Amino acid sequence: MTCMLNSKAYLFIIAVSPQFIKSAYGPIWSQATLTGILTSLMQLSIYDGLAVSAGKSRDLVIANPKVTLQLGPAVGHAFVIAAGFTAWHGLQL
Repeated sequence: MTCMLNSKAYLFIIAVSPQFIKSAYGPIWSQATLTGILTSLMQLSIYDGLAVSAGKSRDLVIANPKVTLQLGPAVGHAFVIAAGFTAWHGLQL
């Protein structure tokens, strides 16, 4: 749903798709339909794989309370480090 609400995704498809559609290879509508179907299948497989792996990871973390307690501070430190790098990069410009 998030991808469907992203207007940049539509602009990207409108900009990239014409490169793969050639009138010499048959009707434009069938090529556009096939390109749309292939794009949808690829996105479905990628997002499904991401959702399944996130669910499995969550189950593994919740099953081990010690990992859960250590994960919070580790993620917090990673965010602080990322913010520091972002600030440093912003000051360099």
